[in-house]
Amino acid sequence: MIDNLKHAARNDGAFIGGGAFTQEECKQAAALLEAAPDLLAELVKITDAYAQAMKDAGVTHYPEALVVVRQARAAIAKATGGAK
Repeated sequence: MIDNLKHAARNDGAFIGGGAFTQEECKQAAALLEAAPDLLAELVKITDAYAQAMKDAGVTHYPEALVVVRQARAAIAKATGGAK
């Protein structure tokens, strides 16, 4: 997939699923797909660190922060096939 997007970025773009994508859009999509494993790993680290820092500080009454952690964990589950 990444190689196909890079090829499209060097040529005239691509038609995917009935939509037309420019060379720049194909280049950006390829770069994002290549970076995805690193982005996911860092999201896991920062989510765990944030949750641990809240726990260490005794934060149990800050619902906005808890929502952020839950949303990040839901995104991680979705990306790793754990979401339902």
